[in-house]
Amino acid sequence: MGIWLQRALRAVHRPSGEIMRRLVQEAVAWPDRYRAPPAAKLTGAVFARLFGAPDIDALWQQLAARPFPAITKPSDGTQ
Repeated sequence: MGIWLQRALRAVHRPSGEIMRRLVQEAVAWPDRYRAPPAAKLTGAVFARLFGAPDIDALWQQLAARPFPAITKPSDGTQ
């Protein structure tokens, strides 16, 4: 039996309200599947400004100045 036939048979036993809620939920989510993700529209400068930095290089410098998680000093591997 095909997967769509199995789903149709299961749907017959569901309450109509549940099926309608699911259809509305899918209709609302459907456009998001075909639009570009919001992060794809961000340029480096816009992304950096979200974190209070003027550009992406300044953002990296701010992150590197933090004690964790960026390791910015050379290591001999014994630590």
